Amino acid sequence: MKLKALLYMLTIGFLVMVIAPAVNADGIDDYTKLMLHGDTDDPFIDSSCNPHEPINALGNVSLSADPAQFGSSIYFDNEGDYLSIPHSTDWEFGSGPFTIDGWVKHATGTSDGGHIFKSSAINLHGIALWFPSQTNTNRMQFRMGDGSSYHGPGEFTLTLPFGIGWHHFALVRDGSNFLFFLDGSIEETFSWGGSVATGGAEFRIGGSGLNASNHDFNGYIDEFRVSKGVARWTLDFSSSLPEGPYTYDETCEPPPPPIEISADIWSPTGALHSSALRVKFSKRPVTVTLYGYVFDEISYAIDDTIGIAGVESATLEVSRPDGGFDPIPSFTLAPDGTFSVDYTFQPLAGVTSDFYLSATDTSTGNWGEVDSISIYVEEKGKGGGKPPKE
Repeated sequence: MKLKALLYMLTIGFLVMVIAPAVNADGIDDYTKLMLHGDTDDPFIDSSCNPHEPINALGNVSLSADPAQFGSSIYFDNEGDYLSIPHSTDWEFGSGPFTIDGWVKHATGTSDGGHIFKSSAINLHGIALWFPSQTNTNRMQFRMGDGSSYHGPGEFTLTLPFGIGWHHFALVRDGSNFLFFLDGSIEETFSWGGSVATGGAEFRIGGSGLNASNHDFNGYIDEFRVSKGVARWTLDFSSSLPEGPYTYDETCEPPPPPIEISADIWSPTGALHSSALRVKFSKRPVTVTLYGYVFDEISYAIDDTIGIAGVESATLEVSRPDGGFDPIPSFTLAPDGTFSVDYTFQPLAGVTSDFYLSATDTSTGNWGEVDSISIYVEEKGKGGGKPPKE
């Protein structure tokens, strides 16, 4: 550990331990202004208490299940890739405390320079953390802009070999002290009492947007979090690195449920042969459980395929934005006529979806002869149970 980092710890360590408020370093709380788990990319989703939308993907930003630190990660290919989040007062850090942290991994370890993030797209503004060299991935730099000049320690060499493994990073401001942590160890410090300016620009991750080879990152980022108003770490935490994805703290309510039933069960033709449910989705992806039943009291021969008395065929479909319908994969009826199927849906903003259930019976092969049919929907894992047959 560098001498100045050690001196910083010795001079303020006791004070911080005594007066610092309790903060869940691994939580998604009221301080969390941006939280990217890297688990969805259509669209990319902010899982903070008050999510930012939209998160725009420039270039070929994509997800990667392997490698990933937890679940999946976000991959940047050093060719104009970056995520852009519109300007917000959440990015106006001023002279207050903040913590920006996450996990990072180089793609090759030999030519992987570029920005991990830049909190303002305007020159001389915002906070930036990046690998300044395309040939030496063991050097890093961070700096803060006040609108007229940059302030920072300049390039510094990491004491921990970076290589191509996963590493946790954290850039923290505590008063006028800036600390950069790698895998929980303080790698660099800087003192500056000024105010960070944003200029009303967007927040960028994985690149600066300048399309320069030394500005775009080549590698993977996971569990990227921006916290405003709190210095989550001020001392070495190498023995207590995050062990999984960040989870919601008791101070922060998760975003509202992703589905909203905007119409009760309805029959498009007024007959019992079909049932439909109109559902309004939020912008974030969701897995829903569709469940219900198809029932015919007339004891005709049991169909060999479905195995339900009186029922010849049944289909479950979901509407497309163009007005058509697609079948729900894995839909089958149980011997008692009930069904339950999970369906992962990535809706378009402001678009409602109709789930349409229909059936025929073996008596005539015509629609309208099935006695009872119904469909329900709930967010997967939220309970509710199957409805009884009428």
